[in-house]
Amino acid sequence: MDYSFELTGTNERDVMRKFINYAETELKMPVLTADTIYRVQMAIKK
Repeated sequence: MDYSFELTGTNERDVMRKFINYAETELKMPVLTADTIYRVQMAIKK
């Protein structure tokens, strides 16, 4: 994945929900691998 975008939320769970929705609708990724989820979690700035 080589995409750049910004999501905001009140907590990590909120951001992950928004990412999953974005990935499914905009990136056409119906299934997210554990590696993808891990990378997104590590990229979340707290």
